[in-house]
Amino acid sequence: MASFSISEYIDRNPQDTFDFATNFDTVSGWIPQITRIEKLTPGPMAAGTLFRETRKMGSREHASVIEVTEHTRPTVHSASARCMGCVAFYRYTFQPEGQGTRVDLHAEVKGSGLAKLIAPMLLTAMRKQDGDQLASLKKAIESGTPAKG
Repeated sequence: MASFSISEYIDRNPQDTFDFATNFDTVSGWIPQITRIEKLTPGPMAAGTLFRETRKMGSREHASVIEVTEHTRPTVHSASARCMGCVAFYRYTFQPEGQGTRVDLHAEVKGSGLAKLIAPMLLTAMRKQDGDQLASLKKAIESGTPAKG
Protein backbone atom coordinates (compact mmCIF):
# COMPACT_ATOMS: atom_id res chain seq x y z
CA MET A 1 0.00 0.00 0.00
CA ALA A 2 1.26 3.46 -0.93
CA SER A 3 -0.23 6.67 0.49
CA PHE A 4 0.07 10.39 1.04
CA SER A 5 -1.74 12.88 3.27
CA ILE A 6 -2.24 16.64 3.12
CA SER A 7 -3.98 19.09 5.46
CA GLU A 8 -5.29 22.64 5.18
CA TYR A 9 -7.04 25.15 7.42
CA ILE A 10 -10.02 26.83 5.71
CA ASP A 11 -11.64 29.95 7.10
CA ARG A 12 -15.21 28.65 6.74
CA ASN A 13 -17.35 26.46 8.98
CA PRO A 14 -17.34 22.67 8.44
CA GLN A 15 -20.84 22.55 6.93
CA ASP A 16 -20.10 25.16 4.26
CA THR A 17 -16.67 23.70 3.53
CA PHE A 18 -18.05 20.15 3.23
CA ASP A 19 -20.93 21.27 1.00
CA PHE A 20 -18.63 23.26 -1.30
CA ALA A 21 -16.04 20.46 -1.53
CA THR A 22 -18.60 17.75 -2.35
CA ASN A 23 -20.78 19.71 -4.78
CA PHE A 24 -20.38 18.59 -8.41
CA ASP A 25 -21.15 22.16 -9.52
CA THR A 26 -18.15 23.60 -7.64
CA VAL A 27 -15.55 20.84 -7.82
CA SER A 28 -14.12 21.80 -11.22
CA GLY A 29 -13.59 25.31 -9.87
CA TRP A 30 -10.97 24.08 -7.41
CA ILE A 31 -9.68 20.97 -9.20
CA PRO A 32 -8.80 22.49 -12.57
CA GLN A 33 -7.73 19.14 -14.06
CA ILE A 34 -11.37 18.00 -14.01
CA THR A 35 -12.93 18.76 -17.37
CA ARG A 36 -16.23 16.98 -16.83
CA ILE A 37 -18.08 15.26 -14.01
CA GLU A 38 -21.38 13.44 -14.28
CA LYS A 39 -23.43 11.68 -11.66
CA LEU A 40 -24.40 8.17 -12.75
CA THR A 41 -26.84 7.21 -9.98
CA PRO A 42 -30.09 8.94 -8.97
CA GLY A 43 -30.75 10.62 -5.65
CA PRO A 44 -28.67 12.73 -3.31
CA MET A 45 -24.97 12.17 -2.69
CA ALA A 46 -24.53 9.15 -0.40
CA ALA A 47 -22.43 6.03 0.02
CA GLY A 48 -22.89 4.05 -3.19
CA THR A 49 -23.26 7.11 -5.44
CA LEU A 50 -21.37 6.60 -8.71
CA PHE A 51 -19.99 9.34 -10.91
CA ARG A 52 -17.75 9.59 -13.95
CA GLU A 53 -14.91 12.07 -13.67
CA THR A 54 -12.92 13.13 -16.73
CA ARG A 55 -9.53 14.72 -16.09
CA LYS A 56 -6.87 16.27 -18.24
CA MET A 57 -3.68 14.31 -17.64
CA GLY A 58 -0.89 15.82 -19.68
CA SER A 59 -2.19 16.25 -23.21
CA ARG A 60 -4.87 13.57 -22.85
CA GLU A 61 -8.15 13.11 -21.02
CA HIS A 62 -8.84 10.10 -18.81
CA ALA A 63 -12.25 9.12 -17.42
CA SER A 64 -12.80 7.07 -14.27
CA VAL A 65 -15.94 5.78 -12.58
CA ILE A 66 -15.73 6.71 -8.92
CA GLU A 67 -17.83 5.32 -6.08
CA VAL A 68 -18.61 7.34 -2.98
CA THR A 69 -17.84 5.01 -0.08
CA GLU A 70 -18.81 7.36 2.77
CA HIS A 71 -20.66 10.67 2.83
CA THR A 72 -21.37 11.82 6.39
CA ARG A 73 -22.14 15.55 6.38
CA PRO A 74 -20.22 17.54 7.56
CA THR A 75 -17.34 15.32 8.73
CA VAL A 76 -16.31 12.65 6.18
CA HIS A 77 -16.37 12.14 2.42
CA SER A 78 -14.61 9.13 0.89
CA ALA A 79 -14.46 7.69 -2.59
CA SER A 80 -12.64 4.98 -4.50
CA ALA A 81 -11.85 4.06 -8.10
CA ARG A 82 -10.22 1.13 -9.87
CA CYS A 83 -7.28 1.73 -12.18
CA MET A 84 -4.74 -0.67 -13.73
CA GLY A 85 -5.55 -3.47 -11.28
CA CYS A 86 -5.32 -1.19 -8.27
CA VAL A 87 -7.88 0.56 -6.11
CA ALA A 88 -7.32 4.25 -5.30
CA PHE A 89 -8.96 5.66 -2.17
CA TYR A 90 -9.47 9.29 -1.18
CA ARG A 91 -10.74 10.16 2.31
CA TYR A 92 -11.51 13.75 3.31
CA THR A 93 -12.25 14.70 6.91
CA PHE A 94 -13.65 18.07 8.00
CA GLN A 95 -13.13 19.07 11.63
CA PRO A 96 -13.90 22.35 13.40
CA GLU A 97 -10.77 24.35 14.20
CA GLY A 98 -11.10 27.80 15.71
CA GLN A 99 -13.56 29.73 13.55
CA GLY A 100 -12.93 27.49 10.53
CA THR A 101 -12.30 23.94 9.41
CA ARG A 102 -9.30 21.64 9.31
CA VAL A 103 -9.57 19.54 6.14
CA ASP A 104 -7.41 16.45 5.90
CA LEU A 105 -7.03 14.36 2.77
CA HIS A 106 -5.58 10.87 2.92
CA ALA A 107 -5.01 9.12 -0.41
CA GLU A 108 -3.83 5.57 -0.84
CA VAL A 109 -3.46 2.96 -3.53
CA LYS A 110 -3.76 -0.76 -2.96
CA GLY A 111 -2.83 -3.42 -5.45
CA SER A 112 -2.69 -7.17 -5.27
CA GLY A 113 -0.46 -9.54 -7.19
CA LEU A 114 1.48 -7.78 -9.95
CA ALA A 115 -0.59 -4.63 -9.43
CA LYS A 116 1.39 -4.07 -6.21
CA LEU A 117 4.26 -3.04 -8.49
CA ILE A 118 2.10 -0.41 -10.19
CA ALA A 119 0.67 1.10 -6.98
CA PRO A 120 3.64 3.41 -6.19
CA MET A 121 3.64 4.80 -9.75
CA LEU A 122 -0.11 5.38 -9.62
CA LEU A 123 0.28 7.15 -6.28
CA THR A 124 2.98 9.40 -7.77
CA ALA A 125 0.55 10.41 -10.53
CA MET A 126 -2.19 11.02 -7.95
CA ARG A 127 0.11 13.20 -5.83
CA LYS A 128 1.11 15.19 -8.93
CA GLN A 129 -2.57 15.70 -9.87
CA ASP A 130 -3.97 16.27 -6.37
CA GLY A 131 -1.10 17.25 -4.07
CA ASP A 132 -2.18 20.89 -4.05
CA GLN A 133 -5.90 20.11 -4.03
CA LEU A 134 -6.64 21.42 -0.54
CA ALA A 135 -4.71 24.65 -1.15
CA SER A 136 -6.88 25.12 -4.26
CA LEU A 137 -10.02 24.36 -2.24
CA LYS A 138 -8.99 26.96 0.35
CA LYS A 139 -8.38 29.61 -2.30
CA ALA A 140 -11.67 28.90 -4.11
CA ILE A 141 -13.94 28.85 -1.06
CA GLU A 142 -12.30 31.74 0.76
CA SER A 143 -12.28 33.97 -2.33
CA GLY A 144 -15.81 33.04 -3.34
CA THR A 145 -14.60 31.77 -6.73
CA PRO A 146 -17.58 30.61 -8.74
CA ALA A 147 -17.68 27.15 -10.24
CA LYS A 148 -16.42 26.73 -13.80
CA GLY A 149 -18.69 25.42 -16.53
